[in-house]
Amino acid sequence: MKIHGIVLLLVGCGSSAVDTGRDAAVVTRDAAARDAIAVVHDDAAARDALVSADAAPADDAAPMNPDASPAFAFLVTESPPGAPTVASWRGVLQYTATTPGAPLIPVPGIASARLADPAGLAFRRTSSEVFVGNRHGNNSGDGVAGSICRFRYDSVTRTFTGTGTITGNGLDGVHQLAFDPISGDLFAANVRAGVSRFSFDAAGNAVAAGTLASGPIRGVLVSPDGHRLFATTAGDVIRVFDLTNAGAELPSFTVAGGANLHYLALRSGEVYVAGLDLNRVYRLTLSAASELALRDSFPADSPIGIAFSPDGREMIVAGHRASDVIQRYDYDAALDTWAPGAIINTTASLGGLMIIP
Repeated sequence: MKIHGIVLLLVGCGSSAVDTGRDAAVVTRDAAARDAIAVVHDDAAARDALVSADAAPADDAAPMNPDASPAFAFLVTESPPGAPTVASWRGVLQYTATTPGAPLIPVPGIASARLADPAGLAFRRTSSEVFVGNRHGNNSGDGVAGSICRFRYDSVTRTFTGTGTITGNGLDGVHQLAFDPISGDLFAANVRAGVSRFSFDAAGNAVAAGTLASGPIRGVLVSPDGHRLFATTAGDVIRVFDLTNAGAELPSFTVAGGANLHYLALRSGEVYVAGLDLNRVYRLTLSAASELALRDSFPADSPIGIAFSPDGREMIVAGHRASDVIQRYDYDAALDTWAPGAIINTTASLGGLMIIP
């Protein structure tokens, strides 16, 4: 693991109104840390509305609750494949549903002008923030390698207030984002450069906590006990890292066949992973020792991202590349399997997705 030792504060996202007219400051400690520089454009009003971070589980990896309210909001990034030009960068779509299986109602999401080629989503419950990972064309198309935008989310009005951007600490073509349910740390999958890790100070500012591994990463997921980080590689391999031992890499797990594994999701102690090239969603068991084993798989059209309703009774899968569909599945408890349901055409190649109760 590489530790850069610098505080990453907040800069306004895209062309959002929160970043105009602010003075910039650069924080570094030494030459070796300059690749983790962050420019500060803090919005005091938005920051004051945030709840300070604490050690309680506070993220999108919270366990399913069968007694949870059935209503939810569903977010999905519009993510063109490959290395899209700046002109083709899109935004984040938002839908609401009253119950699992009920029609998805489109409502305003996050406009492309406030982002930079989004592909990953995560929700931080302690501050009611949506984090959006930006690819920047997977090639620094606007001069920035990668970034994560932050938005305070109003669950009543279903609206987004920009609270800043995280940059530096190796961010590069950011794909999936995941929070550690125990520590609250944020992990970001980088298209070419391993995984970036961030902790949060008492004021909610992101703090660079080093990087793990190297090479291409697409999906990231932390085990429920916070002991393991799982990371996909756009191949057959899920890499495994021991978060109790400075992120030391453990033996990997392989799903054979050329699946091109992408984003991961957790439901009821099982791990789901999207196999983009083989049109499958794989279900893996997760042992008490955080060891993976293949259980079964389900058909899906070019799947890249997976999410579950708050009660765990519906699975939603995003299609990528030529597939521009949101695919819905209903859980059959008697057979312990997933039955295909409605399909929604969005007219855009999709990426990361997320459910907010």
